[in-house]
Amino acid sequence: MPAALTGESDPERALRVLRRRHDGPLCVTLGAGGAMLLAGDHLHHVPAFTVDTVDTTGAGDVFRGALIYALLRGDDPISMLRFANAAAAIACTREGAIGGVPTLAEVEALISGQEPRRRGSAEREL
Repeated sequence: MPAALTGESDPERALRVLRRRHDGPLCVTLGAGGAMLLAGDHLHHVPAFTVDTVDTTGAGDVFRGALIYALLRGDDPISMLRFANAAAAIACTREGAIGGVPTLAEVEALISGQEPRRRGSAEREL
């Protein structure tokens, strides 16, 4: 998060500054450091999954899409962050933006500690 936006370089303090102007959930990605979500006054931090990064193109978009998906299905904040982090991690293991979008099964496999298998043509993307 750019310090110019909040005057703060620390992500938690920056989120709390933004809280003064916005009362909904606020999220920031931290790359290899995972992601933070401020819900009300409670800060949630979930570390990133460790993967062999090939290309980060599109990982932020995949993270946001997965976070919204988890929000809409009613996940709690920690589960939302884990889901979005897993989706973005898988995206980083593939080249390109469109080719990096994981399937729901791949994301769930990574979260459960299984090795995600490659998407087949019949599996749906997130």
